[in-house]
Amino acid sequence: MVYDSYSVGQYLVDRLHELGVRHLFSVPGPYCAEWLHHYVEQSGSIRRIGHTNALNAGYAADGYARTSGVGAVCVPHSVGAYSLLNAVAGSFVERVPVIVINGAPPAEGADGCRGRRRPLAGARDANRRVYADVTCAAERIAEPERAPQQIDRVLRACLRARRPVFLEPTADVYDRPCPPPDGPLPVRTDRPTADRDGLLTDIAERLHAVESAVLWGGVELQRYDLSDEFEALVQALDVPYVTSLPGKGLLPEDHDHFAGVLDPSGTPPAVRAMVADAEYVLGLGVGPSHASPPDVVLERGAATLVHRDGVRAVPSPDAQPAAESPAPDPPVRLRDLLSRLWTNVAGGLPSFGGAATAAQTRAAADDARPAPSTSPDADITYQGFYDLVAEYVEPDTLVMNGVGLDRFGGATLPVRGPSGFICQAAYGDVGYVAPAAIGAGLGTEAERVLVLVGDGGFQMTASCVGTMAEKGLDPIIFVLNNGVYGSEQRRTDTAAYEHEEAFFPQSLLQHWHYRKLPDAMGGKGWRVESYGQLRSAVEEARKYTGGPLLIDVRLRQRSLPALTPHLEVSERPVDYAVEPALPTSS
Repeated sequence: MVYDSYSVGQYLVDRLHELGVRHLFSVPGPYCAEWLHHYVEQSGSIRRIGHTNALNAGYAADGYARTSGVGAVCVPHSVGAYSLLNAVAGSFVERVPVIVINGAPPAEGADGCRGRRRPLAGARDANRRVYADVTCAAERIAEPERAPQQIDRVLRACLRARRPVFLEPTADVYDRPCPPPDGPLPVRTDRPTADRDGLLTDIAERLHAVESAVLWGGVELQRYDLSDEFEALVQALDVPYVTSLPGKGLLPEDHDHFAGVLDPSGTPPAVRAMVADAEYVLGLGVGPSHASPPDVVLERGAATLVHRDGVRAVPSPDAQPAAESPAPDPPVRLRDLLSRLWTNVAGGLPSFGGAATAAQTRAAADDARPAPSTSPDADITYQGFYDLVAEYVEPDTLVMNGVGLDRFGGATLPVRGPSGFICQAAYGDVGYVAPAAIGAGLGTEAERVLVLVGDGGFQMTASCVGTMAEKGLDPIIFVLNNGVYGSEQRRTDTAAYEHEEAFFPQSLLQHWHYRKLPDAMGGKGWRVESYGQLRSAVEEARKYTGGPLLIDVRLRQRSLPALTPHLEVSERPVDYAVEPALPTSS
């Protein structure tokens, strides 16, 4: 029962609501069902969104966090926690603030919890220990007198680091009395910079010494809501800018200074050449990395890559290598750095001609990209699909793109609204994008969500369509159906694409009648095999609301997106955490 006095369960609900959580994604079960029923559902301030499995709930919480600021998910102890782990690992890699609530068994001998299941795997604290590696804070909440301080400490860590956290309340602590919050949660999301004047001076000197420069806007600028500050700096410097795939859509891509997207798996040659030829590249909000993509090389200048946890200096190719410093990078206050660059540095610099350079680069990239015919009767190719769908991306559209072969098509898709693109490009879970659209759709103000997912990825988490129907969500889901795990086949052997040899048996997918799924679950579906049919289906789907719309897009099986790299590039391992790094030429 819920006590008349204020309790730990209510404290947690109130703090979540204060952080902007209006939807909580869950699967009820041992040690959390009571909190969901007595506190979340009866709060009136947070809506519980039930899911068919814990993994989909985690993906949805991640999508919600990307569009609304913070996500929250609650799943059963042990079996639910282990199922959820993969989704949280993705959130950790991609710097997405997700709050995991995982109820735990009470202390030995506690009353009121008889007959409950004990942990099925590992020791009593096994869940918390497993999550310690994929969260920035993980605590067990067992003592009501300490609970408010513990909850606040974990939530502050989540907001500061923009990474997942793990709260494990014991089943007997929810109803225990505790004092209510004594004020708003105090959070300082920016870390103090140890040598901010030195970093600012170094960047200013480099900008003053060059005639060509490029800004690289990283995904951390989105996570810390710094898009406006970045846009102001771009305008003040009059410099071309690029993003990488995780940060695509940082600003609307019809911006005069936008030159293109860097992606270690497929950068347009014109964009790669512009970056390589620049005398100076300044990366802001570019996450730390330990590997270098093979297709982005500095041929003339140097680079400074700034992220929340430090700075990486990349010397010019003709510079003497600097001695390795044993000291760790000092933390950086990104908001302060952007503001000081704008107010103290940009005004004293000549124009870098950013709009003209960006326009030339975009034009060259467009001219070099093959433009397949999209005549009404023609078969649909991978790139032709993206070229046609681009016509339906509007300023109030949120595009959610998969990470198989579809990632290469997504890089070419124009984003016309701020933060209008989501792709789990760093972690690369092909099953992520469809269930993540549930959370993103609830958190976004976009008029319509478009989900572009390969058939292999969709098969992994297809039950999310039923949740979309139950909650009245109406994304348009394009299942890119070529009947094969295309990205895996390409990594293993490209002969199937280059010489029309047989696909490996393990790359072939079971055939599904995708268009019938929404009919069974509460939506509407289409199957299309030509561009004329595709256009008609999209036009019809745009008229519907209140349930998921699914279009089974039958692709020419051996077609590839235009930016798909050759095998000798893709087979080299790329581990770039959140952003690719810039190597110098050897």
